[in-house]
Amino acid sequence: MRALKRLNRYWFGRCGLLWIVMACTWLLPLTWPGEVQATATVAFWTQTLNQGVLEALDEFTQQTGIDVDVRVIGWGLDELLVAYAAGASPDVWTHGGAALGALAHQGLMAPLERWLETWEHRDDVAPQVYALTTYQGEIVALPWRGIAVGAMPYRADFFAEVGLDPDSPPQTWDDLVEYGRRLVRRDAEGILLRNGFNVTDTSWEPSFWFRFLTMQTGIDVFSDADHSLTDPRIVRAVEFYGDLFNRHRLNDPGFYGSVAVGNSAMGDTPLGGPLIRLLERFVELGGNERDLRFAVYPYPEEPLVALTGDFIAISPTASDPENAFALVKHLVSPEVHERLTFEWGTLPIYRQAIDWDWVAARPQVHVLMQLMFEHGRATAPHPHFFELRQLQNDVMLAARSGTQAVQTILEQYVAAWRQAWHGDTQE
Repeated sequence: MRALKRLNRYWFGRCGLLWIVMACTWLLPLTWPGEVQATATVAFWTQTLNQGVLEALDEFTQQTGIDVDVRVIGWGLDELLVAYAAGASPDVWTHGGAALGALAHQGLMAPLERWLETWEHRDDVAPQVYALTTYQGEIVALPWRGIAVGAMPYRADFFAEVGLDPDSPPQTWDDLVEYGRRLVRRDAEGILLRNGFNVTDTSWEPSFWFRFLTMQTGIDVFSDADHSLTDPRIVRAVEFYGDLFNRHRLNDPGFYGSVAVGNSAMGDTPLGGPLIRLLERFVELGGNERDLRFAVYPYPEEPLVALTGDFIAISPTASDPENAFALVKHLVSPEVHERLTFEWGTLPIYRQAIDWDWVAARPQVHVLMQLMFEHGRATAPHPHFFELRQLQNDVMLAARSGTQAVQTILEQYVAAWRQAWHGDTQE
């Protein structure tokens, strides 16, 4: 395929190429009218280059005549930041939602509003999609591989097993505790066999729970610049996280269950993941598709589901912004988006996706899309996301240990949190 042949051709950077061209200009013949002109090219950097993306890039070239120089990069920030500093940024690039605030803050993302004004699919997209990729009031990207929805999976067969109504999942935090206590399973020696609720404490999961539970208590710590870490809403969220382990014993430290495997009755990562893949895994293991269902996570005040997603952006230094946006439009178009979301197990951003074949064949996907449209809440970006994530993890792990009162823990991190929130320069 042409895209395979193009892979990493952009590796040496546009700056080096420019010097070669300038040095050799005197050797090149003049291009007279009527002669073939050089093919327009868009430089595209991305983290995952699978068959579906390669096919989409080939289709773009066939339809527009614009070639694509594609390079695979990692999930860190260094490659993009170094390229930007050297004046060698790609025209179009992708990254994970966690990095949006940091990269937009450094000026690596061009506002898209002037192109979106004439985009034929602008009004077909869920409004939360634009909120997800907005930084300081400007839309700077689009979710190119769909959206991860933080809905709660639960096992209807386990509910029936303990006398709970499978059609009535828990709604409040009190309900969650009551249901979870009935669903948890331990052996005669107290060893956990199945958690009642998959609250987790491995990797960066504690920071996900911090973010989600504080959103549930009414505060988005990434957008509220005036809050203190000892805000009562934060205290309430952190206390509940610790209580799920220590007081209610719905899960044990280090135990990561799965509703697909059967060692968890409810729950998964609260900020969203490949829930459609989770459903497929359950069926592959012999489960009845109707026994794995999705609902809003139990809440203290009002229901919400957190939305996240990888994004595609245009560099402000793109050599030809119109061609760059043409590539973005193609990769996010309904025809390509239908294939990529199926491949990644994410939810489409389009309202009309309810009629797509792979969506129509999965009633659970209909439920997830309804939850996204009715209760979806975009997770706000922040320029110092990664520093704050580390502190969130530390706070939640301290609360899970149960060795100190939550208020005491939070007071110990107040200064560090404030410094991380504003950055070293106290912006």
